[in-house]
Amino acid sequence: MPNVRANVKPNTEKALTPLAYVIRAITLINHKGEKADIQNIVTDFSITESLYSAGMMLRLSIKDTANFIEEYQLIGQEIIEVNIGRHDYTSPDWIDVKLKFWVTEYPVYGRDRQHNTQVYSITGITQHAYASQFKIISRGISGLVSDEIRRVFENDVQTPKIGTWDKTASRFSGVLPLLHPLDAAYWLLRRAYDDQSAPFFLYETLRGGVNLSSLTNLISKEKNPIYRTYNDGRYYSTEPGSIEDFYERLNRIYTIASDFKLSKVLPTVANGAYASSNAYLDIATKTIKTEIFDYQKKLNSANTLNGNTVLSDKFKVPMIDEPKISDTFNGFTEYFPTNSLSYSSDGSIFNYHTLMVNRAGMYNSKVETLDTIVHDVTVAGDFNMCSGKKIILQVPKSIDPEEFEISILKGNADELYDRTISGIYLVTGVVHQFSSQYFCKLRLKRDSFTYDVNKS
Repeated sequence: MPNVRANVKPNTEKALTPLAYVIRAITLINHKGEKADIQNIVTDFSITESLYSAGMMLRLSIKDTANFIEEYQLIGQEIIEVNIGRHDYTSPDWIDVKLKFWVTEYPVYGRDRQHNTQVYSITGITQHAYASQFKIISRGISGLVSDEIRRVFENDVQTPKIGTWDKTASRFSGVLPLLHPLDAAYWLLRRAYDDQSAPFFLYETLRGGVNLSSLTNLISKEKNPIYRTYNDGRYYSTEPGSIEDFYERLNRIYTIASDFKLSKVLPTVANGAYASSNAYLDIATKTIKTEIFDYQKKLNSANTLNGNTVLSDKFKVPMIDEPKISDTFNGFTEYFPTNSLSYSSDGSIFNYHTLMVNRAGMYNSKVETLDTIVHDVTVAGDFNMCSGKKIILQVPKSIDPEEFEISILKGNADELYDRTISGIYLVTGVVHQFSSQYFCKLRLKRDSFTYDVNKS
């Protein structure tokens, strides 16, 4: 079972290290309404959130030696309540996390005949994600896309908590097709953009509820400041059990695995990351308008995570005229049917398809280039860590240790870190993993480098 009070100061709920957590209850409610605290048979559990998901998922691993699965008639119609938290080292306040999950499946089952034990896992999702599958909606809509999405969550699935909710620049009139509420929200999300033609993300976090955030605001220094800096190191330099030790462990990278998509040019040429031709066919006027997108001309590097671009203006494509990558707009062409006279005789009211006119190129580029470098990083447990936060990674260069020490002695801090790997990242996913200790497994992405690739 999870170590309920590991790394906690005796007779208190104060965490001595950031790997600590306290379980107050893990309660299973069966189809009859009968309750059982199952924390003693849970071996480990995790809560997963993602910038690309409007709901969270719980996964429990169970070791059952008391025939619990039969005694409580587990039939897939259960609710699981999780109550966990802790006092951080210096905080007088209890960090309280209370969540409900509706069981969706029992994906793993096995028996140990020698010890007469059965093991299985339980998967559950949050209320609105579960309730959405039991309802179909369709209605006329008119207004901001962000307002329509909010109505889905407040009225159709009645989500318990709404967090940050950015306003879209996009608005249209039309009919919401027959869809489950969450599917309808994602259908609307495809046409959600801000005044920078940046996409929006619809996601749920551990403590913040359901959020709608634009990529522009997530990148913004003012609206979304750096949450924490994490360092990749081997040794600890502070006294164990001290406040300095707590924060040193909190800011440490425990593991890192990377998906270097530096050769992303080839797979994303087909998705319009750096150049595209976008054709808008107006069926009302029988005309076609073509928009050419050039990454190097139209992208404002100030609107990226690290204030730079990812394309070199010196690199040439091996063709007769040797174009730059951003000039190869014929490599990707997308067609959008529009109807400028839908809902109006003068084209003043947008419909669903008209929304993307003159925006598709930039929109697609922002979505694709966010995957320029991807890291999977394990850090110490943090109940305030969530999708949408920005962090800094500081990863030392792979150089001779003696050279590293010389750089430290000379005070050349900027020379200590690998600038290709280090820098500002957006947290796009978090797995809160609870076993004998509490870790956060982060999925990190970024759309730019820490240095200017075109600087001489």
